[in-house]
Amino acid sequence: MQLSRFVILVAAAAVGLGLRVEDAGRWDWQRQTFGDVTDVSFSSKRVYVGGEGVVGAVGKTGNIIWRRQVKGTVGWVKKVFGAVVVVGQTGWVQVFSEDVGMLLWDAELPVDESTTVLGISGETGEEWPSIITSTPTAVTAYPIHIDNADVKFGTPTTMPYQAAPVTQTVANSVLYTLSSTGQLHELQISNGKWMPPKQTPFTGPNAAFTYSDTAGVFIYADGKCYDNGDVFETNDITSCTPGRKGPGAEPTQRGFVEKFWAVNGKMVVKYQTGDLEFFTDGVTTWLREDGLGKVTQVLAYDLPSDTTDDAEVSDAVEFAHLITHQIDSIKNFIADLPKLTQDAMDLIMGPKTTQKAPQEEASSRENTFGLQKTLILYSERAVYSLDTRTGATNWQIAASGLGKEKTAIVKKVFVMLATHVQHSHPKIYVWVRSEAEDLVVEVSPETGVVTVVEGLKVHAGVIFKSENYLVHGYPALIVVGPTNKAMVFPRNAEKSPAFDTGSMRYHTFAKGDGVAKGFTIAEDLSVKQIWATSVLSAAEELVITSSLENYNPYSYITTDVIYVHGNHSTGKNEVLNKYVNPNAFVVITAVPQKNQGDSDASETSTKRDGYLVLYLIDGVTGSVLTSMVQPNAAGHVSLVAYEHMYFYTFLNTKRRRYQLGVWSLFKDTDLYKGMTSESTTSLKYIAQAAVGLPENTYSSFEEAPPVLIPSAFTFPGAVKTLAVTVSEKGVATKQLLASLATDEIVTIDIQKHIIANTQQGNTLISWLPTSHMNYNSTLHGITSMNTFPTKLESTCLVIGFGTDVFFSRTTSGKPFDMLPEDFEYTLLSLLTILVLVTTVVLWMLSKRETLVAQWA
Repeated sequence: MQLSRFVILVAAAAVGLGLRVEDAGRWDWQRQTFGDVTDVSFSSKRVYVGGEGVVGAVGKTGNIIWRRQVKGTVGWVKKVFGAVVVVGQTGWVQVFSEDVGMLLWDAELPVDESTTVLGISGETGEEWPSIITSTPTAVTAYPIHIDNADVKFGTPTTMPYQAAPVTQTVANSVLYTLSSTGQLHELQISNGKWMPPKQTPFTGPNAAFTYSDTAGVFIYADGKCYDNGDVFETNDITSCTPGRKGPGAEPTQRGFVEKFWAVNGKMVVKYQTGDLEFFTDGVTTWLREDGLGKVTQVLAYDLPSDTTDDAEVSDAVEFAHLITHQIDSIKNFIADLPKLTQDAMDLIMGPKTTQKAPQEEASSRENTFGLQKTLILYSERAVYSLDTRTGATNWQIAASGLGKEKTAIVKKVFVMLATHVQHSHPKIYVWVRSEAEDLVVEVSPETGVVTVVEGLKVHAGVIFKSENYLVHGYPALIVVGPTNKAMVFPRNAEKSPAFDTGSMRYHTFAKGDGVAKGFTIAEDLSVKQIWATSVLSAAEELVITSSLENYNPYSYITTDVIYVHGNHSTGKNEVLNKYVNPNAFVVITAVPQKNQGDSDASETSTKRDGYLVLYLIDGVTGSVLTSMVQPNAAGHVSLVAYEHMYFYTFLNTKRRRYQLGVWSLFKDTDLYKGMTSESTTSLKYIAQAAVGLPENTYSSFEEAPPVLIPSAFTFPGAVKTLAVTVSEKGVATKQLLASLATDEIVTIDIQKHIIANTQQGNTLISWLPTSHMNYNSTLHGITSMNTFPTKLESTCLVIGFGTDVFFSRTTSGKPFDMLPEDFEYTLLSLLTILVLVTTVVLWMLSKRETLVAQWA
């Protein structure tokens, strides 16, 4: 009887708790942006937008009709003669078709260091457009002849200035210049004639052209607007246009107005956050959150559970919640018995029909397995909250709204979760820098409303969270200012019962001089420097630094023993243990390539071609644990840490191909000499794994320096950023994620393709097989990636961000904790019904036999 009940419980649990494979990937999404928007051009039905490496057409609802990559950051964009002309500040020119964005022409202007590109002249459909450049004494117009797909340069025309300009702009076919004496000069570009100058009240460098066309010009400076000869005072720069229609001078949730473009009653406003808003006659038509293209960091937290109220949850309570969920699954299963019976009959009598799970059921499963999280994205100008299910914005708040001044910026965001508490509601703290002082602002995670603002009276140098001080179970922030004294936020934070003065340590790294410094904080919050290490020589340049993020204490247990084959000196296999130092960080410096004629050029090929130097530094002791020179290396370097391995990419200047370098760190072999594979499996690891989290006994003062085994692999292309998947228990095999220069995100199985080669002693260059993650999404400018674990050990959440924001899920190896798409749910239901009927029959027979035995 007990066995039958157990079978029913397990079967019902499989029905209720399995994540279907077809659900994985259903909720991938992306947010396309133009990055930092630099110019806008209008047509009757579209708005053409240029930004960081992209240009495109936006429709009436703010939707992107088409978007194309360009050579660099867009300086100017203009729609003329059925084409879109795009010019970069460095002088490159590209022309696209208006309807679908097909590239028609690609050219370069003959510009040098003394030449400045001013913009594009010409009126839509009336004359050939011209690209206007200037030198200190003259202005030159390069006409472009557009005849369908035939585009070419015309004969350039050079015209001298009447007066040296302080500021200037091109509008339609007119060049407006403002001299230091406040005189406004107008040049008719089509015929090269200067109009008589007009006097304005602006003589300083703060004047800016806000609107100009054939009807006149508007200039704004220091609270005054010049309106075609008239001057009036206004604090709203957007009102310095015809009709005085704009969003207003008061800050919104997107901050103050940073820039705007206006023509014939249409206006596009760019806010400090980077978001765009389109107005028609003063009424908002659409809004685009292009500020997401300026995000520099992403955090995530699980959605709070309704079953707990920030109370401490023990393992027993967590198990009780699991049992409750199982019981609910059984109840739902019994309620669905009629439908399951019908499905069983269909299986026996006819063809099987596949039933898709409803969206609400899938959402419930996602929440159960931690696949549905809340993302916190932030840049210097704004903080966003996004839902991982749809990518929709929950809320956003501008830095100026946090710091209460126009120049405020966001330095860092902290998401606090209560220690030893499951499903706790998070607290969000934002470190904001204003002109007078730094602020720590607490923001509601549900609404983004500011709840607490506390001034620090200083500009903080370092702020980090520490569990040495707690506020109602939440870690506090340690703020280190310019003096040798730290402070705690919130002020009512109390020392943790497990307070350890020795653990209050941190380190800094100055990118300018390459000096790393270590500090300790005493119980009275006094700060003392304890070490300093310099890694830059006179010839070296800092490239990148990286520390072991997403540190998982299970990394000591799951695959702690690594077999390294190929010891040619002994002819035997060696057994090495992983060296995992959570306090260490890597610094990569570069020695640039030197020409043959340089006086300090070395005779060696290595130094002529340039090379990288890698340093592993302990953040507690400041000692350089190990270092290595990577010869013939240059180009953009990406770096990421994973347990005992550090991955970095570079261009091999000798072989002319991109490579992935791998640092594998192991404990000193002398400590393990003579050990067999059986003896290296420590009983304490097994015991720790059996009771839960392993005991982290690592000490930087006791551990010996590691043994370094380097290797290199050929990579499919140039890499912009690297990341590594993570899991909650550290059991699943990991994947290396790479965002390529071709805007593809590829994955590589670390265990199968990298560690396996290391185990075999294969440190020669070999090809790494990859698989694509964004096979059905066109991305641009993914410069950073973050990964987050879920309760499913095989599944990891991935978000890439840069110009675009891309969210997906990936499974390392086989999804061992996910039900396959062809899982026989109906057959399982039949077996469950059979077990249930058999149990009832056996129970009745047992009861009958008991009754007969009592009468006997």
